[in-house]
Parts: sequence; C-alpha cells; structure tokens
Amino acid sequence: MSISGYVTGIMRLLGYDNVYAIRYGMSGWSREVAEKFWLENISNLLLGKLETKGYPRNEPGELPVIDAERDSEYDIALEQAEKMLQNTESINITIAELLENPEAYYIICYWPEDKYFNNGHLPGAVQYDPRKSFGLNMYLNTLPVDKPVVVYCYAAQHSIFVVAYLRMLGYDAKSLNYGANAFIHEVIAKTEPRPTRTFTENLIQGFPVVRSGFVEPEKPILIKKEEIKIVGGC
Repeated sequence: MSISGYVTGIMRLLGYDNVYAIRYGMSGWSREVAEKFWLENISNLLLGKLETKGYPRNEPGELPVIDAERDSEYDIALEQAEKMLQNTESINITIAELLENPEAYYIICYWPEDKYFNNGHLPGAVQYDPRKSFGLNMYLNTLPVDKPVVVYCYAAQHSIFVVAYLRMLGYDAKSLNYGANAFIHEVIAKTEPRPTRTFTENLIQGFPVVRSGFVEPEKPILIKKEEIKIVGGC
C-alpha cells in the first residue's frame, strides 16, 4: 500500500521537488479500487481497547551503518535509493500482522502528544512529534538499529514518507497500512475529519480508468542529478 508515497519520498530525498503522490492512490480515483483496498480495510477493531499511558523513548544509541560502494554523499544516497526501489515488499505491515507480535517491533505513534493520550495509542507505542523528531539533533538516535521500526499516523499518508526517510538512512522501518483508520476509524473520523487524515466515500472521485494501451518505453529515460534542497522535515 502507498507505493506511490514511498517512491515520492525517495525522489524528494534525492532533490526532485516536483514529484507528488496522489492522495489515497487509485482508491481516491476509482470506486472499484477503493472497494478492494480502503473501504475493505478501514475498521474499528481496537475501539475502546487502546492504551492511554505514555511510554518513554529509547536512550540515545548508535546510528545505522550503510554499506555503499560509491564515495560522494549524493552517489551514496542514489545507491541507497536504487536498493530501496528494488525491494518494496517489506515497507508495509498490516494491523493484524503487527498485533500478532507487537513486542517484536519498536512502534512509533507519529502524532502530537495530545492526540497520543486523548485518542489512545497502540500497545507499547512511543510518541514522536511530526516533522521535528527525526533530526540528528533531536531523537533520531533513539530508534533501534537491531529491531524493526513500525510508524503509524492517521491514514499512512505521512508515515510512508517517514519510512522512506528512515530506510534511506539504513533503518528497518515499516509503515502501518491505513494508519489508525485500520483500527479506530470512527474516532479518527470524528476527531480528524480533514481529507488528509480520514478516508471517506466522498473522497472517491469516480474518474474513468483505462485498461489497455500502455506502451513500454523503448529505452530507459536518463535522469539528471538534482541539487538537493532541504525543506520540511520528519
């Protein structure tokens, strides 16, 4: 899920600020797709069952080590991006998979602190503030390097970008499919009704889709290097 957001995150890290992901992917475009994905997977599985106590972040520790054959900073990032794009099968995790063995993961609730306590959070989840927690001078080095990290937000629209960033740095990070909409959709719909956080049927545009006519390019398109501009943050 959200491969487009993952790829967009990688391209943005490489300096391409003209790359965008369609919100909710093809589920926002076609009802047929939405019925197989978003509408099929939003639920209230954990309604009234979440924790409201806080969990401390890890103590600062080591940063990941990246194996690279290239030398310059940009070339190392490009090499890492190529590896990431070749393996996208492990970037997501479902709520069912996570609940099978939550202790096996370092779970990050990527919400502001008030939402972490007021909405409740997954068992054992640690709160990290959006957009400002994962800098080198903040809490990046509190993430484990010997354990998978699972990031969840409201609708997985932000967590997938965080996962792209963390994987670029060498962390084994995964995004929780459908975010909190996968387990407390009713709560999110009431407290976070904005379209970036709650999927509803009125977000389905019902645009037509083309089922044939795709032509493979004859040769790869060469991409020139872009100067990296630092904007925003995780």
